[in-house]
Amino acid sequence: MRTSAITLIALLTGCWKLDDTVITYDVVPLDNQHVVNEHLVVQTFEPSPPLECPDGEPATFYAVYDSSLTTPVPAAILFHSGAFDYVKNPPADNYLDGTHFAPEDRLSRGWAQTRVFSMLGMWDETVDPSESHTGAMVTALAQDGAMVLLPANCWGDLWHNHSGGRQENDYTTERFYRDGLAMASWMYRVATDESFATGHDVGLPLQIDTDHIALVGLGDGGRAVSELLWLLSDVTYADVDIESVVLDSTPDDLGWYYEQPSQFADTITGLGRIFDDQVDEISTFSMDAYLADETLPEPRTMVVWSSYDPVVPSGAIEGLVGAVEERAAGDGDNFAVEEIGASAHVFVNKDLPLAFDVVQFLFD
Repeated sequence: MRTSAITLIALLTGCWKLDDTVITYDVVPLDNQHVVNEHLVVQTFEPSPPLECPDGEPATFYAVYDSSLTTPVPAAILFHSGAFDYVKNPPADNYLDGTHFAPEDRLSRGWAQTRVFSMLGMWDETVDPSESHTGAMVTALAQDGAMVLLPANCWGDLWHNHSGGRQENDYTTERFYRDGLAMASWMYRVATDESFATGHDVGLPLQIDTDHIALVGLGDGGRAVSELLWLLSDVTYADVDIESVVLDSTPDDLGWYYEQPSQFADTITGLGRIFDDQVDEISTFSMDAYLADETLPEPRTMVVWSSYDPVVPSGAIEGLVGAVEERAAGDGDNFAVEEIGASAHVFVNKDLPLAFDVVQFLFD
């Protein structure tokens, strides 16, 4: 049973509605075309104190896991795509009112939750016509015994900003704080630091095996992978390394857009809002730049992409592809590139055999 608009209304009021049954405990079965294990469930979490979305609502995240397990499990943090938006000319009396860069308002908790449920394969309506999600990646991970953590990004910041931290957006223009990187770091800390989780009223149902933490970024959700790795290189939250990462159809080098200013003028304006005084360093927040720094720990890395991707210009990802291919030539167990060769965008969450191949790479 796929969810619908009425389910999102239930989500926003703190419960679920499936057909005529309301489950107030915020745990429901994972329900998509790939599920064969009846014990796979989705649980909602609303940390407290929260990170606040631009619309004033507390941000949420979700966990998918096998409820029959009792031993420690690997964890994969899965970052959704589409978190890029800004109001072009925000009025003084309502900073979210006006024409958005994105085709709809992506600066709200409701939009972010819808995006997550699309990734789960539990949303009937098309959320983004450029992507097709069946929940394959989520299901493959959970059926293999991993817990999947899915943060919902309501800040439209390509997972870059951390209010009060080292990377803030242009607050003077926007009059609200973005916190996508803060949310990414919270997911890492929830998985690796029980005291942090308890301090934010989060009790995970299973213990995480911190020797096996993976990051997966879908589309521009792959920005969260490099951003989090860079953050962890500067800030020590826990003595836990990321084991492996996968970036699928990710615009890794955002500096490439600045080389095409007439074609991507609106994109460049939005990047300026997000990166603010760091915009001259924009390419240094990439996965390509991270791998080039020989002083940093390298996770096992896979890139999935297509040179025919209609959404991500090949110039924004080819540098990363080349870097990983070079490493794969000498260490094929720890580095891999999968070129799909199709005119499409985001692949691992719609193709179950490919998803299981990715899971095998992530956790060997």
